[in-house]
Amino acid sequence: MRVAIAALGPSWVDYVNVVEAEGGRHALFDQTWVVNTFGDVLDHDMVWHMDDIRVQEARAAAGNAKIGAMLSWLKTHRGPVMTSRAYEDYPGAIEFPLEDVINTTGSAYFNSTPAYAVAYAIYKGAKAISCFGMDYT
Repeated sequence: MRVAIAALGPSWVDYVNVVEAEGGRHALFDQTWVVNTFGDVLDHDMVWHMDDIRVQEARAAAGNAKIGAMLSWLKTHRGPVMTSRAYEDYPGAIEFPLEDVINTTGSAYFNSTPAYAVAYAIYKGAKAISCFGMDYT
């Protein structure tokens, strides 16, 4: 399995350029996973949203319009939406299999949503993982 993970950093545009140049995402990748708000922006096979949804709901209620908009479509997303804890009112949400991933990868340090996605790709036996938008310092 060849996986592309598109996160929110500036190099996410490289993902668009690469897949467009090849005629579409399936020419290069078996699956495309997107982080957070990209679930309503880019064509994908899985959304990654590891922040607890109830915490995000509180942020939206406090006035964060971007998070509020994301939660709105997450409630109707067909899934899968990989998250830290699944709630019934988000029917596409599935819980990250933390213990299984730790046992497979030998690592328990995941410091961001994309880090969880990379660990999951390893757990699922991905032969190639291409990372876009992971511009961290």
